[in-house]
Amino acid sequence: MKPFSLRTVLLGLFFAFLVSGVFHSLYLFGIEDFFGIHYSDILVFYNITAAPGLYYLTAFLEYPILTGLFIEFMFFLGGSLLGYYVLTAVSLFVVALLSTLLLYRMISPQRREYLLFYWALAPSLIVMAVYNWDVLILLPVILAFYFAQRKQPLFAAASLAIAFSLKFYPILYFVILFLTERSNAVRLKIAGVFSFVLVLLNGAFALKNFSGWFYFFAFNSERTHNPDTIWSVYTVLFGSLIPSSILNPLTAFLFGTAFVLILYRFRTASFVQLSFLATLLFLLLNKVFSPQYLFWLLPFYVLVYAPPKKLFYVFEIANIIVLLTVIVWGFGGAVNDDLAFLVLGFVLVRHLALFFIFLNVCFGIRLTLK
Repeated sequence: MKPFSLRTVLLGLFFAFLVSGVFHSLYLFGIEDFFGIHYSDILVFYNITAAPGLYYLTAFLEYPILTGLFIEFMFFLGGSLLGYYVLTAVSLFVVALLSTLLLYRMISPQRREYLLFYWALAPSLIVMAVYNWDVLILLPVILAFYFAQRKQPLFAAASLAIAFSLKFYPILYFVILFLTERSNAVRLKIAGVFSFVLVLLNGAFALKNFSGWFYFFAFNSERTHNPDTIWSVYTVLFGSLIPSSILNPLTAFLFGTAFVLILYRFRTASFVQLSFLATLLFLLLNKVFSPQYLFWLLPFYVLVYAPPKKLFYVFEIANIIVLLTVIVWGFGGAVNDDLAFLVLGFVLVRHLALFFIFLNVCFGIRLTLK
């Protein structure tokens, strides 16, 4: 097969953002039916950001520092709901564009097919590119993989510090980067660079208002599982949420044990390969699973190993159905037991597909190591 050109990939990416941007903008044009399935966190946070106060200094936000500052910046420059939304959508597209160019540089011509179908035209991106801000995390994460590929661990550590200031999960990649480095001297430098960039980005806010800065961590520690995770099976079957006092240590133990086993079993694997396995494991066991989290996996399909297309699309489409049914269930005024079981059914399909992808990737990485 002739390799796909960069132009084709970028056109696919533009199509994904155009569809997502138009779909979630329906509210702006007075179209408020469809059971609220056009819901977007981005639009909802306009009014929240418009309230008096600044995130982290005088107002609380359940997102890390750079995500909150991005929201404030878009609100300030946008000037109106439409301006804020359009500017946010364009900015997210630019981030995705830069991420695509970086991925394109990192792969062989034979893998460009994956860049089109598993990245630019991934169903999750087509539906949710302008749903939340998770696209932002992709660029610093891919940048970390880029530097690691070129044996520049200190730049990779700096990129991961930026990523951690956008989302929590890249801390796993820092741990892997630290442990896979054989030189103790370089390990110390990796930890030092990561800490320095982290303090540079977060220090002033933490000193000015520690409770405001720490709210993201407190909020996620105290919350229990959301309705579209595998842990919601317990809630539907037994009629009560698992308290965070039980769920936090349980998920930490399960993930920690499996994480150590993966690090041992695949100890000769690369930093990117181990990061892929850790991300899959995190999604399998974490108490929170928002549908846009599938973005986290897209770079790995391009860089490491792409699962069979049928399995990939079952996973992606089940996830989209979970998103839409949860919105109708939770936000569209259609709360009932039948819909709860429908949500749960597709959550199980999605997690089963995720588990098979995990096994598939384990087998694929094992073959490359042999």
